[in-house]
Amino acid sequence: MHCDIIQLGEVSGLGSKFGITRRQYSVWLGRLTHYLHILGGVEELDIFFRATLTSYSEYEYHKDIIAVIGSPLGLQEIRKIVVDVIVHDVDPSPRVNAILTSSQAMKDLKDFYL
Repeated sequence: MHCDIIQLGEVSGLGSKFGITRRQYSVWLGRLTHYLHILGGVEELDIFFRATLTSYSEYEYHKDIIAVIGSPLGLQEIRKIVVDVIVHDVDPSPRVNAILTSSQAMKDLKDFYL
């Protein structure tokens, strides 16, 4: 199992690297939260997400992080989803659906051989 920690906030995360405003960040973080909860059901990935959606103070904004535990390919896909949503404002639903579909296919294959 591998682990990846993604910092999202203002101080050392994606927000500071790409000059994202707090208003943009808040909207994109809400969208990202929805899809990360959907991906939380995937057996091969453990996603831990800490975000402060209600406050815009500097002391809380820079603490938003995502920690993912799983296969290297799964970590890479989650990182792509996070960067696409936060940095490029891309809808993550196609990638999320692909992950869910492949996860279900692997589960069906395991059930077939057992």
